[in-house]
Parts: sequence; C-alpha cells; structure tokens
Amino acid sequence: MTSLNSEYKKECLAPFLKESTMQLEMQFVVEYPIKENDTIFNYQPN
Repeated sequence: MTSLNSEYKKECLAPFLKESTMQLEMQFVVEYPIKENDTIFNYQPN
C-alpha cells in the first residue's frame, strides 16, 4: 500500500495525484497511422 491519494476534478474521469505539484488534463484529438514506418502520429489542429 502507498500513501498516495487520488483527487478527482471537474468532469475529468481520470484521477489526479493529490500530492503532485503539477497536474495536467489531456485530451486525445486525432491519430494518423503512417504505414511507411509503422508509426502513429497524434495531432491536434488549431
């Protein structure tokens, strides 16, 4: 068992680490598969 605590904010489904000094919420937007080198490129348009 650890002494880490979860913290839920707004409408975000994933928990944050309450003791962390930096907390980020991210959103997946677009995924482009690149067949030539078997890679996935993630992109967020402006």
